[in-house]
Amino acid sequence: MQYFTILLGLAASVSAIDIRMRDRGNCNGAFLACRNINPNVCCGSGRQYASVGIVAIPASWSIEGRTYQGGGCTTLTSSSPSAARTNFCMPFVSTGASYRFLNGRRRTIDVGSTEECTSSVKPDSLVLGDEVTTFAIADMEDALIDELMDHAANGLQAADIPEKFKSFQVADRK
Repeated sequence: MQYFTILLGLAASVSAIDIRMRDRGNCNGAFLACRNINPNVCCGSGRQYASVGIVAIPASWSIEGRTYQGGGCTTLTSSSPSAARTNFCMPFVSTGASYRFLNGRRRTIDVGSTEECTSSVKPDSLVLGDEVTTFAIADMEDALIDELMDHAANGLQAADIPEKFKSFQVADRK
């Protein structure tokens, strides 16, 4: 059993998943992302999100995505297995999300559970609704992140980015 745990830890450190906290339902619109997040780590901020995308899942991995309410990853509200998908959407209003490995002996966790993640991180990227224009927000103050996300949720286009945010913009990802 310890060998399996060590192997999963090594696999996670080599190839990790992205969690995208979306401002619109069905995984549309702008998003805050925790890129390359490890299992059982909460991705969340002080905002509420309309949906969560779990993406870049290695094809051989079997995981369960989880969404939470109550600030960050306080109270589990939904869970969904990857079911051989490399990307999937969890269309549930949430304040945080995480994932965990499934090892064939699926353990049931009750919705409403306060089972905690091992740690929490804030999103490190903000991507506009065009899915290309990206900002590195790890060193940005929370108030600026909220302001930029509000602009993004209202349809901010790359050509209309306010000057104070341009220094956080990274090369477009395609």
